Amino acid sequence: METIDFATNKIWKNWQNPYSDAEMDQKFKYGWEKYPPGFIHALPSDAEMQQLKKIADGLKEDKTETLIVVGMGGSVLGTKAIKQYYAPYSDKLFFWEASHPQQLRKAGHLAEVKNTVFLWVSRSGDTLETNANLSMFRQFFPDIPVYYITANAEKLEGMNIDPANILSTPRDLSGRHSVVSAVSLLPGFFLGANMDEFMAGFREAMEKWDVGIPIAQNTSKLTALQYYQLLNSNFHSVVFWIYADEMLEWGKWLKHLWAESLGKSSHVNALPILAQGPEDQHSLLQYYHDGPNSFIHTFVHTKSYGFHDTVIPDTPSGPQAGHSQWEVLQSEMKSMERMLSERNRPVGEFNLPGIYSGKNPQEWYKNSNMRILGYWMGFWMHTVTYLGYLFDINPSNQPAIESGKNNCVEFLKKGHEIDPLQNIFYL
Repeated sequence: METIDFATNKIWKNWQNPYSDAEMDQKFKYGWEKYPPGFIHALPSDAEMQQLKKIADGLKEDKTETLIVVGMGGSVLGTKAIKQYYAPYSDKLFFWEASHPQQLRKAGHLAEVKNTVFLWVSRSGDTLETNANLSMFRQFFPDIPVYYITANAEKLEGMNIDPANILSTPRDLSGRHSVVSAVSLLPGFFLGANMDEFMAGFREAMEKWDVGIPIAQNTSKLTALQYYQLLNSNFHSVVFWIYADEMLEWGKWLKHLWAESLGKSSHVNALPILAQGPEDQHSLLQYYHDGPNSFIHTFVHTKSYGFHDTVIPDTPSGPQAGHSQWEVLQSEMKSMERMLSERNRPVGEFNLPGIYSGKNPQEWYKNSNMRILGYWMGFWMHTVTYLGYLFDINPSNQPAIESGKNNCVEFLKKGHEIDPLQNIFYL
């Protein structure tokens, strides 16, 4: 498997580690034992993988055209990352998240014109938005099959559900890590992606960045330590610049993983910000260049677009003529890195192997690097976990999320009686 390259400027590297490698490894080991990440013990067995593949094949045999995936947050973000990476223009998956009327109309239209199946995903079993969408869908389309994925199947009792259509996800596996469970594997198989390769890449990541691997040979620990030192040196936010369009949904998944894992204490100033390159150069560059020097900039691009790349014609003439689309995007990214470096901003860059490595457009599905994607997501799940240990927090729970759900339920019951805001003026 090709490597993922990581490069930084001098400002990024200008940090000092006051502890020895042995002390750092002991700290990581202590955190791992105190707050063990759920994903290390929750991976599906070969039998479970075969079951999910069989269900996906059955949906295809039944001529299912679209799988409507209903969920919120971690229940869909990993799957959306897989879809955009593997088949960005496919309509085989549609994601219905919040209770927006426009999304209901889109889901209803798909159900009317295509042979659809409904996939309800809720780790808790009682996600308000997900259940609201399920109720509306069953009202209008009572005969469309529904599959359920949850860690709390007992909460589905009384909903008149065929037990054969209920799939489980481990209770100790948080939503942001659920990309390695049925939550993403089933729709991935239905989409046609090689999820066996995806999981092989993830397992390789687990071996390479296991807590038992010393920090000197563990690039995940080293990356976490670098971010930790920068975040304790007057930088308080991390901007992830995504220059490969196929990776933008992955960026949203990472933002969720980072924020929900690390946002546990007022002493942790590590806000993740997602930027799309080069589009956001035209809106954010001015601020990041001349504004406060408090942001860590992390760029993500691919080494190649393979047969998806196109050479730009010579007319009209200009500096872009004769260059490929990848070369233009790469130059735009490099110009950003140079400008920020000249302003003493810390800049790092991850360069991934080509997303489409083959040369035959008819076999693109064989060449999208699902193994790399699983490996890449595994890297960040380990890195963010290690970063949590350095901040002495539990990177696997999410107490504020439950409080938010409870507040929403209370507002539905009491409404304006508990509204903390008051009108000030009218426009």
